[in-house]
Amino acid sequence: MKKSFGFMPDGREVYMIELHSGKLSAKVLTYGAIIQSFCVPDKDGNIKDIVLGFDNLEDYIEQDKCFGCIVGRCTNRISNASFKLNGIEYKLYKNSQGNSSHGGKIGFSKKIWDIDNISENSVTLHLFSPDMEENYPGDLDIYVRYTLTEKSLRLEYNGHCNKDTIVNLTNHAYFNLEGHESGDISNHLISINADYFLRTDNKTVPDGTIVSVAGTPLDLRQLQPIGNNIDSDYDQIKWSKGFDRNWCINGKLGDFNKACELIGPNSKIKLEMYTTQPGIQLYTGNYLGSDRKAKDGVTYVDRGGYALEAQGYPDAINHPNFPSVVLKAGEEYKEKTEYFVDIEKCE
Repeated sequence: MKKSFGFMPDGREVYMIELHSGKLSAKVLTYGAIIQSFCVPDKDGNIKDIVLGFDNLEDYIEQDKCFGCIVGRCTNRISNASFKLNGIEYKLYKNSQGNSSHGGKIGFSKKIWDIDNISENSVTLHLFSPDMEENYPGDLDIYVRYTLTEKSLRLEYNGHCNKDTIVNLTNHAYFNLEGHESGDISNHLISINADYFLRTDNKTVPDGTIVSVAGTPLDLRQLQPIGNNIDSDYDQIKWSKGFDRNWCINGKLGDFNKACELIGPNSKIKLEMYTTQPGIQLYTGNYLGSDRKAKDGVTYVDRGGYALEAQGYPDAINHPNFPSVVLKAGEEYKEKTEYFVDIEKCE
């Protein structure tokens, strides 16, 4: 079902699409292709909205935390806000301590997407990004399809460009498996299926080294409370006031691999994320705190949710040893991420 969610300052209308499948429901906005809600039953059958967000368009426009949106053309950081492709240097907008982050000044998260197709449990959104928008080369067409099954929320990305370019898309939803309004997530259980992570400088930009998690507080291979090491003095945690790093997902590159697993300690809602992307950026909402009223009139606190960003490695274009994020002219950009929900196995 499609209904109005408000109007942009220039008068363009934004829509909300409600999806239903079995006991699950979700809402997606045409602004930023945002996941506005994802409602699932807990162990007692009570419905929990496990995605953070807002009740009105104005707050989505004004906020700077990327709640629920699709980030692009290139997510995460690009060092020195520049890259070279086919011998040409491209200068990007600096919005992160001299680097470029999350698509630049007006990335995909701030665009109105077109509705390409809609059904009871699925919606496909389309965005056209013209040549040299935010100084990225090529006319890029991107489609993102959200499909709600009885056990999951699936995101499928497809696109093509008429010039060689770089593309690295993710969804930036924040999750709280006790319900979006439930506050600190330190007691949630987490495991990440990764033997390695990307070391960064103190500006959260990868320095090109791929480091074993073994013997570090970033070893999340066994299920454990998020809070176990979130306040560690380890520089890769301390610099970000919590977790904010890219882990290198185990498995064959391009396969549909398990990235992570999380469990709400009281709700017993279990979330497993699978993706074709090579990396997952876990961000534990270290700077989420705000006086801005969110959904249901609540205010969010620091570490009130976690982003699980399935993505290509950050700054990959500037590190030849990272999996490539170059999309060749005429080739297809194709990625998939799926959030599976389970209750029975957690009881």
